[in-house]
Amino acid sequence: MAKFVVTENNSHHLGTFQHGKNFLNEVKQVYQEDLSLYESSAFYIATFNKKIIGSVKITLWDGQASLPLEKLFNIKCRDLPFADKLIWQVGRLAISKTENPLGINLLKQLLTLAIYSICQHPDGVMVAECDKKLLRVLNLFGIKTEILAPGIEYLGSETIPIYATDEWLKIFCKNSNYVEQISNIPSINRSLFKSILMEHNDLLC
Repeated sequence: MAKFVVTENNSHHLGTFQHGKNFLNEVKQVYQEDLSLYESSAFYIATFNKKIIGSVKITLWDGQASLPLEKLFNIKCRDLPFADKLIWQVGRLAISKTENPLGINLLKQLLTLAIYSICQHPDGVMVAECDKKLLRVLNLFGIKTEILAPGIEYLGSETIPIYATDEWLKIFCKNSNYVEQISNIPSINRSLFKSILMEHNDLLC
């Protein structure tokens, strides 16, 4: 998945497939970052003809681990005005440039999958490092967001840290044509984040 994400980011933003030393370093960086957050993350991929054509990841912040948002932008989650809420990081959103037969609908499906999963737990906030072009697409899809800090160059494009409240996300889910389909996926994240959610509830008591 790490190789797919880096390959597609380079392809979309740099217009080329890179497989040199810098490419391998980026893949290693993404893989190690995902590995460090593995226990509190859910990874989703879409496949076609046995090839990955899309991916997305959601991570529930456990109050201790460093999210990519913190490392890239020096933003401390515990200092955010919504630090008392459940903070969900959405990342690794990538779409195949050459193998995707669904077009922009695949992007809508992956976004709905991630956002629907977050909305199953009350009192949450989504954070993400969002490509500038993708941010415009999110707004066109009806996903309201706010910017947390100025953007930087990351994985081949200008990347901006954003957040969205669960109220804003629920509006998107209400208008998405894919919610019914996704809600029928068995046991979607029902127990994956159980221990972290229990710790959060204990802190609020």
